[in-house]
Amino acid sequence: MSTPAWTASDTALAPVQRAYRDFAWEAVVDSPGVGQPLLTQSNAAWARYFSPGLIQQLRADRRCVARTRGPCRLDFSPLWASQDPSATRLVIQPGAMPATVEVSFDVPGSGQQARIVFHVVRRPEGWRIDDVTYADGQRLRQVLAAPR
Repeated sequence: MSTPAWTASDTALAPVQRAYRDFAWEAVVDSPGVGQPLLTQSNAAWARYFSPGLIQQLRADRRCVARTRGPCRLDFSPLWASQDPSATRLVIQPGAMPATVEVSFDVPGSGQQARIVFHVVRRPEGWRIDDVTYADGQRLRQVLAAPR
């Protein structure tokens, strides 16, 4: 029997914390060329954060963007729920329901607080994000599966 790749320190919070740590620059650095945005990453990079099913949906949407040279289903950053990411006072904490992680942050200039709920699943390689619910009730998988 093989040993799972995850460790005791790999909690449900881990993939969400990793994603925000690795892509925080998208919301705070106003300079082109700092790094590759989350949505332009390879499948291998996405596998650090997302479940295989969500990767499949994200990749299909990115192929559509390349083919049509315009937005397809997803026209915002999944981490920031915005086309123009910006955030202050970001908090990542366990969600109210099992296998959920809640992220909240202030949106500078608007006075609003964003609230995003990540639905995570435990996989052999560790916890991964499988879906996201935004403040308006939209779910990422539904957005990605919607007819064009």
